[in-house]
Amino acid sequence: MICIHPAVRHATNDDIPMIKRLLDENDLLIQGLDWSEIDDHWLVAEHRGNPVAVCQYLPGKPLGCINMLVVTPTYHNSGVGVVLGWAAEFALGYEGSCGYLSWLHDDKYLNRDRLAD
Repeated sequence: MICIHPAVRHATNDDIPMIKRLLDENDLLIQGLDWSEIDDHWLVAEHRGNPVAVCQYLPGKPLGCINMLVVTPTYHNSGVGVVLGWAAEFALGYEGSCGYLSWLHDDKYLNRDRLAD
């Protein structure tokens, strides 16, 4: 197991292809969504200048949400997901959330047929 200390930054629309690739690599890409733009609530973790993880955080009051935290399979178990989760927690607190819920990926909760229309 490796342990890395990634740099974390906000994602931009230029990161959309990479975000979709990471979601797809982890079997989490939901087809049928409009990926033409993203808002500023996406974070990217980079190791040596290469993106290795992403997550979406959604501020809310009283609770926010950490959504779609994914790590490149090569970096699974490296700690990068934990660091990115901490960064998302910090961002949520900074934006006024006093806690958060997290997204649970399980096909029984997704209506993929409806999303594909």
